[in-house]
Amino acid sequence: MCERLAGFGYCALAPDFYHRLDPGAEFAHDSTGRERGFELLHRLERPDVLTDAEAAYLHLRDLGSQVGVVGLSVGGHVAYLAATQMPFAALVAAYPGRLTDAEIGLSRPEPTVTLTAGITARVLVLCGAADHAVPAEDQAAVGAALAAADVEHEVVTYPDTPHGFLCDRRDTYRPDAAEDAWGRIERLLGEALE
Repeated sequence: MCERLAGFGYCALAPDFYHRLDPGAEFAHDSTGRERGFELLHRLERPDVLTDAEAAYLHLRDLGSQVGVVGLSVGGHVAYLAATQMPFAALVAAYPGRLTDAEIGLSRPEPTVTLTAGITARVLVLCGAADHAVPAEDQAAVGAALAAADVEHEVVTYPDTPHGFLCDRRDTYRPDAAEDAWGRIERLLGEALE
């Protein structure tokens, strides 16, 4: 992700949100990696993630430019959460799971979507119609929350597309949807981070 964003000409930073739990953790794109990732996800706490996100935001802001935030899956949830608390210029949340419930530490004490009014960024939400982790009702709830908060946004849903469609290391990768999504990401960042 960072290499792709850097290829667009941006300074890209990927914080290690698991550094308190498992510093430098890397997850294989298999069932073992997925299992370890979920184990750590359920131990992440909102205050710690926001502390780290703010440090990253301030570091990039101090370099003298507008700052955007981009995240996929859990990272999409983290990006959305961070944008409710910090004045990012752009937010891209690709298949951001668990925004509408309070079942993980990131979404407690209240579901992250209830904090939407704090977002000042231009928002792009990218999802697949066949996403098991971000079902249609969650996509609709996020879109409704953004509209109710009068946040400039676009929610894009790709037909017959599963969770993880942007990651070319997964069997759920969908080249056509990914190409369109990357074009939208590049346009949003180009307009918002002038």
